[in-house]
Amino acid sequence: MLGSTMDGVYRTIVRMPRLVVAIAAAITIVLAIGALRLRVDSSVETLLPKGDPGKRFYDEIVSRFGNDEIDIIGVVADDVLAPETLEKIRVLTKRAAEIPGIAGVISLTNVRDPVADVLNPPLLIPEIPKTQAEREALRARIKDNPLFSGNLIAPDSRGAAVNVFLEETEEASARRIDGALEQLIAEVSAGGPERMLLTGISHIKVNALALMRRDLATLTPASLALVVAVLFFSFRTRRGVVLPLLCVVVGVVWTMGIMGWVGEPISLGTLLLPSLLIVIGSSYATHVVARYYLELETPTVPGQPVYGAIQQAGLPVFVSGITTVTGFSALMLNPIQAVRSLGLYAVIGITLLFLLAMTLVPAMIQLLPERRYRRESGVGSGESGQLGAVLAKLAQFDIAWRWPIFAVAAVAVVVSLIALPRIQADTNFLSYFPPESPVRKEHEIINDRVAGALPFYVVVGDRKPGSMITMDALRRLRDLQRFIDQIPGVTRSVSVADYLDLFDKGLRASGDVVIDDQGRPIAPDQLKSFWDDPSRLDEVLLFVKQNPAAFRSVITPDFGEVNVVVRTRFERSTEIAGAVDQIRHWAVEHMPPDVPVVSTGNIILLNGTTDDVVWGQVKSVTVALVVIFLVMSILFLSAKVGFIAMLPNVVPVVLFFGVLGWSNIMLNIGTSIIAAIALGIAVDNTIHYMVRFNRELQVTYDEKQSLATALRTVGRPIVYTSVALTLGFLVMRLSDFVPVRDFGVLTAATMMGALATNVILLPALLAETRIVTLWDLIFVKLGKDPHKTIPLFHGLRRAQARIAVLLGTLRSLSAGKVAVRQGDVGNEMYVIINGRADVVVTGPDGRRHVVRHLERGDVFGEMGLVRQQQRTADIVATEDLELLAVDQRFMQRLQRRYPRIAAAVFLNLTRILSDRLENTTEQFAAAG
Repeated sequence: MLGSTMDGVYRTIVRMPRLVVAIAAAITIVLAIGALRLRVDSSVETLLPKGDPGKRFYDEIVSRFGNDEIDIIGVVADDVLAPETLEKIRVLTKRAAEIPGIAGVISLTNVRDPVADVLNPPLLIPEIPKTQAEREALRARIKDNPLFSGNLIAPDSRGAAVNVFLEETEEASARRIDGALEQLIAEVSAGGPERMLLTGISHIKVNALALMRRDLATLTPASLALVVAVLFFSFRTRRGVVLPLLCVVVGVVWTMGIMGWVGEPISLGTLLLPSLLIVIGSSYATHVVARYYLELETPTVPGQPVYGAIQQAGLPVFVSGITTVTGFSALMLNPIQAVRSLGLYAVIGITLLFLLAMTLVPAMIQLLPERRYRRESGVGSGESGQLGAVLAKLAQFDIAWRWPIFAVAAVAVVVSLIALPRIQADTNFLSYFPPESPVRKEHEIINDRVAGALPFYVVVGDRKPGSMITMDALRRLRDLQRFIDQIPGVTRSVSVADYLDLFDKGLRASGDVVIDDQGRPIAPDQLKSFWDDPSRLDEVLLFVKQNPAAFRSVITPDFGEVNVVVRTRFERSTEIAGAVDQIRHWAVEHMPPDVPVVSTGNIILLNGTTDDVVWGQVKSVTVALVVIFLVMSILFLSAKVGFIAMLPNVVPVVLFFGVLGWSNIMLNIGTSIIAAIALGIAVDNTIHYMVRFNRELQVTYDEKQSLATALRTVGRPIVYTSVALTLGFLVMRLSDFVPVRDFGVLTAATMMGALATNVILLPALLAETRIVTLWDLIFVKLGKDPHKTIPLFHGLRRAQARIAVLLGTLRSLSAGKVAVRQGDVGNEMYVIINGRADVVVTGPDGRRHVVRHLERGDVFGEMGLVRQQQRTADIVATEDLELLAVDQRFMQRLQRRYPRIAAAVFLNLTRILSDRLENTTEQFAAAG
């Protein structure tokens, strides 16, 4: 049923090519409109799990304390308190505040000093100091103020920060603001000795977006160009280049169009999608076109090369599509949204590319057939060409040296497995930029010379009104800050406790007379801090209670929850994770159980995906392995053959992990998807080779010759498509995104490893393995109910009878031909599958006598199988015969691969031999 349905589809494509092309063109127009609606999204949300509770908590905290996404203009100089430098900081501050979309700007030149006057704080720098003495006095005021030192100015006064707070972080607005800030910096810094730099989460995201757009504009055309070059080198015909290229372009347009119509943006994950579809889709179309050229040389369906091409290419392309889809489908188990989107739309795109390769490509060939084809023109040249000869010799080498090949592969796998514990994951967004990137360099300079450029929040409190302004709560908050400040990589933390400290210092420095509880005046120099004299707490808190909105970033209006703003120099996920763990452990030991202490922020959210990257990798690879193994086992009707088919593809994936471990390349969002994708793609070569080997074996019944012929023929498109895939992935090396670059290089290396294992390890594994495919099982013709009409197969199901036949050797004999000759020595038994024959004995007088008629299900030559003795009669075909040859090798193969089937066949064979012996005994008895 399935075979006739697919055959009908193939013939419809060949018969109505114009209709196929017209339908494809109409769909392309509709989906191209959708592709124009695509947008690019560089937001952090795409790198987080969907419905992440950490993101929901972060959004709640932002609504209470404000956004932690601030831009920092770093000013680096020998002394930022020099008059000229301070003037430039003043100009930067004033003009930046005038940019639409900026909520506020804080720097040394506009911040107020509550220590100078608590009730009416003046500017820290009302006038720019002109003398050295004035600068030193200013330096002294700044030194011990936590709001200034380590926040707005470096402790050594060689760097200053202009903190820019954005009203909104919507993409278009952030891009406009970032451009305005870059222009402002260029104008203010011109001609001066100072270096002015820009960093911050918003700035990093804007630059990430720009790089993503650049990658889309460069990687996709570069991938197309490489595919064109490889196709030209492979086929050296216009059709060989244009048709696969047309297939991938239409497939990419369709996929991008679907994304556009459903509103799915291009994210850091789907950024890879167009190039992936181009390099993968070109291999499907290449195999179809290559098969067409082989049909022109050695037709399987005379006079119908296009039909023969899709009939022969259908199975391997279909199954390779399934395995590739499986690899990408496994990515949908990953909780990270960007990875899941890549998996989903890659599955859609690969499915579309398969359909186009099997419909549009043959339809175009039918409309534009090759009229003057030369055998030596490329991939299609199966019997000639230097590459084919090299591959044939390689197959012979693989067979002769199979055990050393196994040993080398085993050693490589063991060495790679040893490196697994060394693999490290890093999901810090800044690490996605290469070290030489201006974005990363400027960020590192500001980190080192000015202040920590990546902040996060530590939120403390049970949200009970007033609970965080008690003396006990404030002391615990101060202790927490002291602990946080000593964590390596933390430059400064700020909380409401710091503001209270400043108000306290301002009150004690005001010179006003203070009355104690007994009404006695206290001299200002004898006034204790509120930490030492808790009775003064209400006096200090008065300034916060009178204007709670001014302190929104550090405490809620009901004083039930406080926020510690922590500025850091962290660049690695391990550093962030370590700091968060230390804070959590400290809180468990020192804070009351009912007072939560939770760290949050953009850098923590991204770092939280590290575990998702690792476990997403484990899940996707495991699922891909299991599903592809099942597909291969079903295709080849044997778990053993399925395992053999997996080995050449598992080995390069294991080697990939070994490279990650030994080279210290980080496991990030790009490298985490390589294994599942590579596994799905690499199996493509295995399928093409094993299917071709099986078909050759059905003709020659010689494993060694079939292995060489298969590698010489199908090995050519395997090599070319692998090279195309490798070069296509190497194109991604042009990207400025580290995950994309790592993905391209490592996937290319894995593809080359898969090519090596498929042309070296796979033939060695198949040297003594008979393959039966599901396709053979579906299409083999054994007549009606072979398990009932052929005694050798009694007790088996129909499918089991077909498997047994396919493991043996099927031979055809035309009417009048002799199957075995009297007197010849044989070691095979034969089962008649279809047709009739006579048993002819030549007597001593030379006369020939027909002693028996044989038909479907009958067995002859059984004594040759058992004792390898001379044949006692001729078997002459009276009709066209189809015979199953059964020898010791068939019996052993059947027993190894399918012991249950073998047990039934052996039992039936014993019955047949017993019946034959009984008949012979009865004949002797009757003759006596």
